[in-house]
Amino acid sequence: MKVRLGFVSNSSGSSFVLAIAVVGKRAGDKERAHDFIKNLVPEKGWDYMVKFETVNDLMEKGVVRNDSASISGFNGDIVHINGIQWDDEILIVDITNNEGDGPFWNEEAGEMEYSRAWDVLPEWQQDLYNELGPDNGFSRVDKKFGAERNG
Repeated sequence: MKVRLGFVSNSSGSSFVLAIAVVGKRAGDKERAHDFIKNLVPEKGWDYMVKFETVNDLMEKGVVRNDSASISGFNGDIVHINGIQWDDEILIVDITNNEGDGPFWNEEAGEMEYSRAWDVLPEWQQDLYNELGPDNGFSRVDKKFGAERNG
């Protein structure tokens, strides 16, 4: 029989990025937004969703109701934008990483420190979070990042 001493859990620490962004309607916004995502987000290798959607598609999925769009992450955090219009194109970002407990465990304190979330996020996710805005073709953005137990 194996006996493990110390911190033991069936769930693990996970960092996340959650965002909803409306593509702007100025000349060049759509192209800038699509190029920004295409050039930044890896095509494979992560468990994530970074996807442009129409308002009609998001209504069918229950993301858009009336003139509001909301999505929630695995931990219950919500991002929300009001004033959605029928012709808006919306970017949905729902990234959950599964780093395990190691990056969050503080041996000295003997506890998890989820405040380390920013340092744990891969660089491309930090860039996505920091640069999601008007300079890259998005008129309105609500976003969150963090870390918690996943499971």
